[in-house]
Amino acid sequence: MNPKIQSISISQSSPLTVLDIGFVSPLATGWKETCAAIKAGYDAFVYPHNSAYSSIYPIARVPFDETIRGFTRLAHLLRLAQENLDKKYGSMPVLLAMPETSRGGLISETATHDALFDAIATLPAFHGKFLRDQITCFYQGRTSFAHQLHKAHEILLTGDYEQVMIMSVDSLLFPQTLNAMLADHWDCDPILNKQRLLTNDNGDEHTDGFIPAEAAGIVVVGLAENHSPAIQIDGIGFGDEPAPLLSKNICKGDGLAKAIRTACSQAGHSLKDYPVRIASVSGEQYFFQEATLAQERNISTKTAHQPLWHPASGIGETGAAVGISMLAMAIDSFQQGYAPGDKAICHLSSDNSDRAAFTLTYKH
Repeated sequence: MNPKIQSISISQSSPLTVLDIGFVSPLATGWKETCAAIKAGYDAFVYPHNSAYSSIYPIARVPFDETIRGFTRLAHLLRLAQENLDKKYGSMPVLLAMPETSRGGLISETATHDALFDAIATLPAFHGKFLRDQITCFYQGRTSFAHQLHKAHEILLTGDYEQVMIMSVDSLLFPQTLNAMLADHWDCDPILNKQRLLTNDNGDEHTDGFIPAEAAGIVVVGLAENHSPAIQIDGIGFGDEPAPLLSKNICKGDGLAKAIRTACSQAGHSLKDYPVRIASVSGEQYFFQEATLAQERNISTKTAHQPLWHPASGIGETGAAVGISMLAMAIDSFQQGYAPGDKAICHLSSDNSDRAAFTLTYKH
């Protein structure tokens, strides 16, 4: 479980604003292209070649050099995301989210950090951008982006910086990770006897699962008061779920409900004021049910329509990178005019107890 986060009233102390964004996904190299493909109904799901599971388990792989593997591949995904940024940037505080170390195939925070940083350091695109002791790493999984926003806000309020760079990269396609997922101890959870991966095997289908994928994103943020903001992040909330995915207890949505309530309160709104929700759900019914329970516990009056969007429907389960994909989906919907309003709430749930939410407002 993650350490307790002391929520700050981001709206009262100055909202964050998004200054730039870059993203690469299995659908496209570019956040606008990825969002356009999702909106058009495309997905990036394929079946791996030359595998015993090639006709059973779909995956979503970023379409570039397949010979680049492991942490070197993650570094190159970040390079592609950097190339999608509108501007070039010098050195600034960098907050990097990477795969949870509890995931199959990964050893420790130190080993994961060193392996990824060493891979990044070999790429000319990142030379001079940050030093090893000037980077803060996050390992909370899907909720990492909210923790990064919280830390960025703290840095911008208390430091001498006007910008902070948030980087997220993840892949569930490491051979070690896939082997662990396909092993008996992961394929069927020892507590719930629950299979985690989506399968399609000629009648022996398992629909209560996710499609493993990979993605990378970079977001540059600043304080709204120092810029001319179009997108404001005006609320961030956290919560702890007492009955997470691997618990024998029944989830009532307590942790996510608290995170949503806190984020909405900071922004000066209630959940019913948000015409759309964007979620980190990627296929497993547990998280869809949790999202419904959290909504019901935060809305006292009936709402006519509040759709739930989830980028995983097009790009698969991207772990720590999902937060930036949700942000990209919100920004694209605002800019392209298909958002049902000028506000959105995003909520994230990790496999453990960590829950988070953040709110967005579009300034026309």
